[in-house]
Amino acid sequence: MAFSPLSTIQEQDSFFAHRSRRTVALLVNYFTAGLFHGVVPALVYPLFKIRLGLQGYQANAAQTLLGCAWHGKILLCLLTDCVPIFGRRRTPYLYVGWILVLMIFGSLLILDPALTMDSSDVIDAPTLIFVIAAASVGYLLVDAACDGIMVETVHWDSQIKEQGLVHSLSLSQSTVHAVRFIAELFGTLLVAIGMNSEKYKGGFSFELSLQALFVVLLSVALVALGSTVWGFTETRDMRDAETEAMDANGAVEMPNLQAKLGEFWRIMQQHATWQIAGFGFLQKLCLSFGMDSAPPSQAMHEFWLHTDPFTKNLFLAFSNGVVCVAASIFVHRCLLFSSWHSSLLIALLGGLVVGFPIVMMVVFNVWRSKIFFLIATTITGFSDCIAMVVRMLVVVEIAEPGFESSTYGLVTSVYNLADPVATALSNAIGAHFQVFDKNIEQDSDDVRTRVGILFAALFSIRALVGLGTLPLVPPQQCVARELKARGESSKCKTIVVFSTIGITFFAALAANLLSVFHGTHCLEFAGGMGC
Repeated sequence: MAFSPLSTIQEQDSFFAHRSRRTVALLVNYFTAGLFHGVVPALVYPLFKIRLGLQGYQANAAQTLLGCAWHGKILLCLLTDCVPIFGRRRTPYLYVGWILVLMIFGSLLILDPALTMDSSDVIDAPTLIFVIAAASVGYLLVDAACDGIMVETVHWDSQIKEQGLVHSLSLSQSTVHAVRFIAELFGTLLVAIGMNSEKYKGGFSFELSLQALFVVLLSVALVALGSTVWGFTETRDMRDAETEAMDANGAVEMPNLQAKLGEFWRIMQQHATWQIAGFGFLQKLCLSFGMDSAPPSQAMHEFWLHTDPFTKNLFLAFSNGVVCVAASIFVHRCLLFSSWHSSLLIALLGGLVVGFPIVMMVVFNVWRSKIFFLIATTITGFSDCIAMVVRMLVVVEIAEPGFESSTYGLVTSVYNLADPVATALSNAIGAHFQVFDKNIEQDSDDVRTRVGILFAALFSIRALVGLGTLPLVPPQQCVARELKARGESSKCKTIVVFSTIGITFFAALAANLLSVFHGTHCLEFAGGMGC
């Protein structure tokens, strides 16, 4: 079958020139979205914890709320796939996403400039959290649209190569992942270097103000919007030629939203789906009870370890990139054909054996070194990544043929819902031990004992939940396929499992919201000391 109905060399040259611009614009959008992904979580420790003086449990809640839009990414993916704007899907959502970001940050700088002033007295933390969280919907919408365009473009370029035609700039998934990783690294380093002055308890003589940071983010969003106009704007002739070429190669019809939701419901009812989704939720829950995510962890960095923002964010960038890649390579080279139960057990024990003793050394002042503690955090993060990669192997085996992306998206979304639950539960447990910032700063023997008991409780939950959920995982590929083939569908069990997860998620989200408001942060339900 011929690749393209384009009749002349001039038309083909024009077509490929447009495809090259489209690829460059796509990479610019990925880079900009990745920059935002790097900046936002890096703000938690220097800005919200140190500069604005949030309690440790409040900083944890802020981190959860800033990433809250991630939990709705599957809905954004459905929008970009199934709900066209002016007859086009995905591409218009790039405009919508960046315009939303520009409107939110631009309105903040124009209408409420005091919110971004240097004085911490005039910065309202809850407002700032919600502004950034709202803007994150915009760049996540861009990210969701880019994912669909990327898959479409990779398939398209492979068809070009199969026909022996020359395309000046093709796209690969490895290129996309590299661009995204580099952008996230730049974003994290921008905050690490820019917010490490004396005001942030760092050692640099210069600083990047919050207002300047927002101007930088506005500028790169404007560049991304401009690249979208440059790379994705099509003439009628070019659009018609591309449509005809896609039809000639058997392009699929645009999915219907109602049909897509029906497909999700059918997949949710399968035994393998709700069992592995439930396992993923509980796994994420237990892995979130770690040495660097407990209610007093942020205060321990500030008062006991004297961790500066540059060092903390440097390790954050390393953990988010290199550690995850290394864990994936390790699993595929060393554990791919091992029992999944054994691999998960190794990962669980690795995190416990390394994490718990080192936390106790810091708590009881045996050795308080920020570098040593952060290295240990990275090692436990490597163990956690091994467990996550093994879970992904299970998901691949139970994916519905022809609906792989839907199955993967559904199970992964349920997995991520555990983040707010873990934060709220950890904060509620911490509230009973009365280990707030003022207690950590006192550093008395009684405080150390209470912090030690708290970590012992959290690590015990981590161990018990981790071991208790192992039977939910098939031991190897053949058993997973058998579960997929022989498992019966059940509407009742599906409703129970997913309703429980949903109710727990919204209750936890409410607790995290209450944690950051001035009038409710004292509630024990929100992690406070009581009103």
